[in-house]
Amino acid sequence: MLGNTTNYTEKYSSMTSATTSATHSSLTSVEYTAGTSARFSPNSTNNTQLLEEWLKLSSWNSSTGAGLDIIPDLQRYTSSIGSFGFNKDEVPLIANILGNITQKAAESNQSFSVATLADILYIANQLFNESSWGPATTTNHDLGPQMLQSFESLLAGLETMNQPINISFENIDFQSLTVPCVRLVNETALELGSDIYVSLSDDASQANFTRSCLANLLSMSYRSLSKYFPNDYEDHRDPGVIYKVSSRIVTNTMFIDNRNHHSANINMTFLCEAQDCQSRAICVFWNFTIGKWSSEGCTTVNNGGVTSCLCGHLTSFSVLLSDILPEGLLNVSILDYITNVGLMISIASLVACISLQMYLLKGNVNLVAYYRHMVILNVSSFLLLSNISFVGASYIKPPQFLRLCVALTFCTHFSLLAFFCWTLVQSIFLFCRLVFVFHHITKKEFMTVSTVLGYVTPMLIAVGTFLYYTPTDDYRRDTVCWLQSKSGASMAFTIPTIVTISLNFLVLIVVIKKLLRKSISEGSGEDEEVVKKLVKAVVFCTPQFGLTWAIGIPLLTNGDSLFLQYLFVLLNPLQVMDLVKRRLSKSPAFSSTATTVSTY
Repeated sequence: MLGNTTNYTEKYSSMTSATTSATHSSLTSVEYTAGTSARFSPNSTNNTQLLEEWLKLSSWNSSTGAGLDIIPDLQRYTSSIGSFGFNKDEVPLIANILGNITQKAAESNQSFSVATLADILYIANQLFNESSWGPATTTNHDLGPQMLQSFESLLAGLETMNQPINISFENIDFQSLTVPCVRLVNETALELGSDIYVSLSDDASQANFTRSCLANLLSMSYRSLSKYFPNDYEDHRDPGVIYKVSSRIVTNTMFIDNRNHHSANINMTFLCEAQDCQSRAICVFWNFTIGKWSSEGCTTVNNGGVTSCLCGHLTSFSVLLSDILPEGLLNVSILDYITNVGLMISIASLVACISLQMYLLKGNVNLVAYYRHMVILNVSSFLLLSNISFVGASYIKPPQFLRLCVALTFCTHFSLLAFFCWTLVQSIFLFCRLVFVFHHITKKEFMTVSTVLGYVTPMLIAVGTFLYYTPTDDYRRDTVCWLQSKSGASMAFTIPTIVTISLNFLVLIVVIKKLLRKSISEGSGEDEEVVKKLVKAVVFCTPQFGLTWAIGIPLLTNGDSLFLQYLFVLLNPLQVMDLVKRRLSKSPAFSSTATTVSTY
């Protein structure tokens, strides 16, 4: 009995390293006495002759286990191959040998020991190597389903196990779980690994199990088999759509008190490698009767590249993708493209803007100009930091880089809060210049307000959010590096943003009123000039105050609006371009209300 993975893994690892340089001629003669004998010395270059002899032996109807006796020698033959791999003529012969052995064993009620299972997995692992499996399946498309059938028969004939077993190779994995049957009572789910959950149906879970009853849950996962597996789909109605197997193939079997139990509720998780697989994935199983994939009895749930398959039976499962994007997903791809282009433009513009502001600050003695350059420098710096964090987070998979994902979440949260706080600093000083015309803001007042509002406030909010939600693992989302919405962590960004945008919008109203009031005193002849100033004020203040982000507020409640989504991703890069454009242009003196708006 195999108690853990280590013994078999080490056995085959050492065997492979010892025979990598060996050739087929290292095998000695093999003799069988199952009714007749077959002798073959593989010194000949025609190595398929030995496999053909084994194929004949494996096809005999025998209750003496002669077919199983071939497995150890086939394993040694496989080991002698080393890095050479099987040629395309050997692959179907070995697949047929394994198929005959598992089929005949099932017909004669013979069981497979764990040692035999490990030998077969070792053979299959070598068989599924790219150099062997790829060339063979290009001419024989039935090899994949044939091997899948053999493994289902293998699992069905496996001897009863009293303890969990895990056997892992490069191309194939086996894992099992052994528990008392009472664990299945009242629909309790059994967890196998981190991505397979199995429970009995309502009626079956109410059964009276004996104390000695054991439940064995077996799972076989094939990493490379799907690459060359047929893509035929039973529900394929649109001839213009092409399906492909996009995940590993998994075979699941359950035994209850030594009886194969096909009806069970299973929940499997598959990670989708394609970036555009959000709603194209379909959970399927291989239907051996029709020779196609079928989704009958399965429900598909997609969430951020993770596909959950909920099915009512146990067999071999995988995930299919179609090559045509749904309309909604097509828009997502376009929006992603616009966002990425906008981010690149934004980052380049911000670097130019920051460089310019630092240059202007060096020789500037005018306090008003100093305030203006300091504000723009901080707005640009924090916006640049948020853009870089956002780009970095888009390439990170949270399950694989947990700490880095948390760091990027914090960095994005803090930098965006600081960006909005500095836009508020900018609007406050503009408000003071418009309303309190005769009060000159001192440098001490500026430094105090800007430090508290621009640095301390966003840092306190970001750190407080991190410390409050991290202990309960509610800080970030599971699929993306951003604040968790279900726990309420995202409100630490949403609420300050809404407050800041609202205050900035009030300042914009004050600016407009000031311009309108001045137009009344100057008479009707200046209407055209006032309109120009109003437009100029709105165009200036909207991006400078971060008001383009206000479009994101209705998206919180109406996230499906394509118009708002496109408007949001198109306008926000313009915010940065406006900063640079205005800094590159000449800034006139503060001679009037209108010029104050345009140059602050």
